[in-house]
Amino acid sequence: MATIPPGTDLSHIPLAPNPDGTPPNFASPENQAALVLAAGMPFATIIRKTARHIYDIPLSFIDESYVQRQFAINFIVGPTLWSSKAAILALYLRLFGRKVWLRYTAYAILVLTFLSYWANSPLAGAFCAPHHGDAWDLRVLQKCERLSVMGPIHGVVGLAADLLILVLPLPVIYSLHLPRPKKIGLFMVFLTGAFAVVASSVSMYYRVKIYTGADPFWDGPNILATVVLEGYITILVSCAPAISAFWVNTLTRTAFYCSLRSVLKLSWSSLRMASEDTSLAKGAEPVPQSEGLQKHQRIDHGYHELRDVA
Repeated sequence: MATIPPGTDLSHIPLAPNPDGTPPNFASPENQAALVLAAGMPFATIIRKTARHIYDIPLSFIDESYVQRQFAINFIVGPTLWSSKAAILALYLRLFGRKVWLRYTAYAILVLTFLSYWANSPLAGAFCAPHHGDAWDLRVLQKCERLSVMGPIHGVVGLAADLLILVLPLPVIYSLHLPRPKKIGLFMVFLTGAFAVVASSVSMYYRVKIYTGADPFWDGPNILATVVLEGYITILVSCAPAISAFWVNTLTRTAFYCSLRSVLKLSWSSLRMASEDTSLAKGAEPVPQSEGLQKHQRIDHGYHELRDVA
């Protein structure tokens, strides 16, 4: 910033030159706005206009507001990731805590991920915020780049934690004395965490790219998108038992649910009768019915009544 003469229009100066020597494209550059929007609206308001190659970003975009929001992201992203993993580990401790090996493993993951993720907050305060009356400008952002070394560390820790979280409950579920359909259902719920492992793997790839000096403004949205996806999946899996209990014990007993179920059943019966009537009108053979079963009988009230004809 010191080499730029006062009064220079920063909207015409790129953050870095294009490697192929072509001039910057500030008007309609290639961008990742769709990915940013898919990642979530909070992140969209923060990085949407800079989700492009570094040589297509004018210096005027890096203002005080942008640097402050980058500080906020670096400050909260670590605790946010840890909280999502802590939620599912707390679920494991509640459901399978009697298994001593699982309990100790869950506590160990909680402690190690806490030390890794929460360390990012004080480091963000040290490197991503101005000190001694300095301004929130590009110099702060350049100093904040030192935190890029934490990217691969968080990537390794996150991937290892996600793998352990994925396989941790599987031996316990396998040993449960449950009917096979229920056991398969439990496996499917917890194996949903495989998507979090995929997201964590992609995130680690882009963290390494940024650390090795690749285009941080282009690769940054990829990291944020995978971080958001990983958090969503982890929280979803941890909430699955509570959602199931709410559905079975509360929602299915409401008058609205019972009314909706009755309407759907009546609609299905009407559709079946209409289909059978159409088949008979075309001369098709009626569907045979066994003795002791119920058959549909048309009455004059506008609906169908089931009567036993055994």
